[in-house]
Amino acid sequence: MTRGPQLPVPARTLAVEMSTTDPVPAHQEHLELPVEEVLRRVPVHPPYGEDVIDDLTQEEADAFLDAVLS
Repeated sequence: MTRGPQLPVPARTLAVEMSTTDPVPAHQEHLELPVEEVLRRVPVHPPYGEDVIDDLTQEEADAFLDAVLS
């Protein structure tokens, strides 16, 4: 049995997806955190100069420094 020519399937558009005239948000929660909460969640870093990698050989340290400076 042979089929006739295939008709193209109409593409979906945003007009179909957004057909509501007065959309209502699904939730009213704010995604922005207060400053105090952000500061509480941030990991503590050591002071400048104390964040060092101690177990590198001299060759590894030189290669690392070259990579950072390039």
